[in-house]
Amino acid sequence: MSIESFFHRQGLWGKELARLEKMKNSVGDLIFLVVDDSVAMRRIISRTVRDMGAETVHEAGSANAALAILESERVDFIVSDWNMPGMNGIDFLVHIRQSPQHKHLPFLMVSAEAKMDNLIDAIKSGVSNYLTKPFTPDILQRKIRAILHQRF
Repeated sequence: MSIESFFHRQGLWGKELARLEKMKNSVGDLIFLVVDDSVAMRRIISRTVRDMGAETVHEAGSANAALAILESERVDFIVSDWNMPGMNGIDFLVHIRQSPQHKHLPFLMVSAEAKMDNLIDAIKSGVSNYLTKPFTPDILQRKIRAILHQRF
């Protein structure tokens, strides 16, 4: 039985479509902050988020630059690299989770390292989800949608 037929039989198809549409539209309403020291990676992530419908995406080349953006702009969702010069992604995450103003923000950590210790550190620090490089735009979108789905 397909998902569609299941929802039809339960009389929920319209409700499920409305929920999915709300989730899709919610991406467009969100303001993203993409933090990565690699210009190319920032552009890939930003383009993927815009392809999901987001209209506003701020980019920062470091955690310190991201903090400055957070002080002056509204941000609803953070996608950050782990390995950056200066303040790294895990320290940035800890800083965000300690901030009364920003501790609620969804935070997707992106890392080239698939070490279990890194994942455990990120979870203990309050990461919303974790993505290992390399990744496809589809996988990035799925991770973002999974975080958003937790919020509905």
